[in-house]
Amino acid sequence: ITLKKAKIRGELSEGMICAEDELGIGNSHAGIIIFPTDTAVGIPVASLFGVYTDTIYEIGLTPNRSDAFSHYGVAREVVAYMQLHHGDRNTILLPLPTNTLSEAAGVLADAAIKVTVENETACPRYCGLSLSNIQVSDSPIWMQHYLKSIGLRPINNVVDITNFVLHESGQPLHAFDAATINGKELIIRNAKADELFVTLDQQEVKLKESDLVIADSDKALCIAGVMGGSNSGVNALTTDVFLECAWFHPTSIRNTSTRLNLRTDAALHFEKRIDSEMAPTVILRAAQLLIEHAGASLTSSVYNSHPEALFETQLRVRYQKINDLIGVPFEPSTVKNILQNLGFEILKEEETALLLKVPSHKTDMKVEADIIEEIVRMYGLDNIPMPISVTASIPINAPDKANALKEQLSNLLTASGCNQMLNNSITKSAYYSNGEKEVKLLNSLTTELDMLRQNLVFGGLEVVAYNLNRRQDDQLWFEWGKVYTKQTENYLEREILQLIGTGNKQAKNWQSDAIKADFYWMKELVSKIVSKCGAKTISFEAVESDLLNNAFTVVANKIKVGIIGEVKEEWSNKFAVKQAVWSSELDWSGLLQLASKKQIRYKEISKFPAIQRDLSVVVEEAITYQQLESIATKIGGPLLKQMDLFDIYKDKKIGENKKSYAISLLFQDENATLTDDKIDGILIKLISTFEKDLSAEIRK
Repeated sequence: ITLKKAKIRGELSEGMICAEDELGIGNSHAGIIIFPTDTAVGIPVASLFGVYTDTIYEIGLTPNRSDAFSHYGVAREVVAYMQLHHGDRNTILLPLPTNTLSEAAGVLADAAIKVTVENETACPRYCGLSLSNIQVSDSPIWMQHYLKSIGLRPINNVVDITNFVLHESGQPLHAFDAATINGKELIIRNAKADELFVTLDQQEVKLKESDLVIADSDKALCIAGVMGGSNSGVNALTTDVFLECAWFHPTSIRNTSTRLNLRTDAALHFEKRIDSEMAPTVILRAAQLLIEHAGASLTSSVYNSHPEALFETQLRVRYQKINDLIGVPFEPSTVKNILQNLGFEILKEEETALLLKVPSHKTDMKVEADIIEEIVRMYGLDNIPMPISVTASIPINAPDKANALKEQLSNLLTASGCNQMLNNSITKSAYYSNGEKEVKLLNSLTTELDMLRQNLVFGGLEVVAYNLNRRQDDQLWFEWGKVYTKQTENYLEREILQLIGTGNKQAKNWQSDAIKADFYWMKELVSKIVSKCGAKTISFEAVESDLLNNAFTVVANKIKVGIIGEVKEEWSNKFAVKQAVWSSELDWSGLLQLASKKQIRYKEISKFPAIQRDLSVVVEEAITYQQLESIATKIGGPLLKQMDLFDIYKDKKIGENKKSYAISLLFQDENATLTDDKIDGILIKLISTFEKDLSAEIRK
């Protein structure tokens, strides 16, 4: 509880009166603590309650250091450091105390509980023993203090001892109430499909066939390596206990723990790969404590499903390789000293190398470099001198054309007023309805973000909505992102360039009013991008789309490279966006295909003048400008350098359901001066084709 100023019944109080449980000095919540009248004034209050004090060290531990994920593991590191840097051979690491239990257990009969390991891949080692005459009560005060100091709540002597030994040794244990084990048999098996299980904290979870459980002849009693069940836990009436100490496969435990969201201390240790050889010793350590502090009697020998060593790793480390990687020479005696202090066994000593047996607690030792990392870590990076100079060769890589093009297009878009966004590839399945193509996550972190996106539109709408809610009405964004769809037998991953915008394309200023963004604004941007990639011809073909109104496929050099249109209201409304949103998605592979065929040629500026002619063409409402452009390009040939639309006119004077396109045509010959006769000939042919193919009229 944090004490601070507060108003109580309208009056400002500078402090607070706390009960025993709130101060952590007792369990009573009755109210104010009354001291005896003869209590001396001025003495520390702590002296009246026997408050436990200690010094607690917190260390930063990387996930690969499972060897130091316990008090015993840290002690091992301290001893190795003291012996190396202080020459303190009197500081040694004692084995876990089991007194004479090893000998005592060796002459006892097998446990009354039969153990059957069905899945030896997920559980290659399972140890267990039986204890009787258990007296369940509070654990010793010193143990309660230790557990509280690391953030654990004491429960009873049996549970507290298993927790104490877990954090002492790094090896999880579990105690079963032997009376709850039906058939006097434990079976380590995979769960049944949709098997229901109630955990110790009364959560009901549904298991999968990939989950490993400890079961009796009737039911599952424990999710292996994760959490016990409510039907087999130790309680006040427990007298006989079967103690479990096993080695479970890290992948199996992690998959179950994360899927069920049961993140227990035991699971965390198993996930990081515990010492595969500690189980027989640790189970005797726990049994010793149960004898001392729970009145237990050892009634069986230790069952061990796999008495031989589970994993044995031998690595060869070369002195020259040590010097090459660290940068300074190391004496062979120093190398041997460090490795032996850390528990490595020297199997063979050569002139240039050492053959080592890796200790079982060093679970991350896979290659020679791992051994060298241990040497430099224990030696100390601060003790390695910095060189005066460093020499290095600069690799010359071939230019990455794809990244260069992406950079050029990004620069083009930012120069056009766009901002870049980057959205998460994981999205909500609620946005989609085509379940057969969805790429669902097997282990999603939240119930909402549970699949990979199939387009970039929904992520763009989220960004647009977010900024609109902050009064940013004029927006234009672009994003490079991947989209994912499920095929019949595999998955398809594509990279997309998305443009999405809304609001005004030009803000109001002293020269003109604000200009709304529209289809042509987005079309212009898309045309710039496609042209930059080397497209000589660009066309837009109408197409149906589930997301867009007035959708058009973008075709460049006869290659379909994307789609453009206005986001349908039904979608923008779902994101509370009440203004028009324009979107385009361009396929990156299509743009790269265009760019791969792009050829840059240089030529002189023509010495001969260009001639411009204007036409006003009246056509039916359904005729598009693109149709006019296609005909003009074909007839004008190489002489037609440019064609522009500068006006569209609609009025009843020119006829019902008709419109007039005002177009500008620019002609130029690279090799001679164009004559009026030649231009007129082209125009006559062009007008004739307009009238014949499009039923057009030419306004005089």
